[in-house]
Amino acid sequence: MSPEGFYDKKAQIKSLGSRILYHVNQGRIPLGKAVDEQLSEMGIMPNELDYVLLTHLDCDHANGLEAVRDAKHILCAAEELDCARKNSLIRYKKKWWKGVDLHTFEWNGSEGPAKKSFDLFGDGSIKMINIPGHCDGLCAVKITNEEGRYVLLFSDGGYATKSWKEMITSGVALDKNKQRLSLQWIREQSMDANCIESLATHDTEIRPHVIEL
Repeated sequence: MSPEGFYDKKAQIKSLGSRILYHVNQGRIPLGKAVDEQLSEMGIMPNELDYVLLTHLDCDHANGLEAVRDAKHILCAAEELDCARKNSLIRYKKKWWKGVDLHTFEWNGSEGPAKKSFDLFGDGSIKMINIPGHCDGLCAVKITNEEGRYVLLFSDGGYATKSWKEMITSGVALDKNKQRLSLQWIREQSMDANCIESLATHDTEIRPHVIEL
């Protein structure tokens, strides 16, 4: 969105394909910190990634897919792709995943506020859990170890830890009632004794760190 590593309005509007989206989604990525560049620092090539899991298809989550297009599997919920097609005039642009081998998954479990979840490996270690409201196919990612302790990445189910602590829903919602129910579930999961960390995508208080399960 800012190819020279600094805030570039024209580049972002071109990338987003919409002046309206630019007003609500202004990305700031330092030089050298795009997803493929960070992977390179760790000695990982995109084609070595087994899975890229998309929590949803909003621009700030899907507009960098080309950088990891060589990953073996790129997945999102079928419900989210349907949501993107229905709301393509304003909120979503299919250009963000054009040329990307994007595949969808169907729910195979009943965990979460909507009773819809997807167990990636069938062993409970990584689950995509539907937390609708912000959008229809929004997912949290729950990563669980053999002792039952887990990390919850709740994406845009809330914008920060403060969201679930004070039950503050995000300003962007397709269904506010579902959003509140999802946030209540996030709160319960975050307060569980087995929860190691509960992280939102947009929490400015969080710094990059390693979590060992």
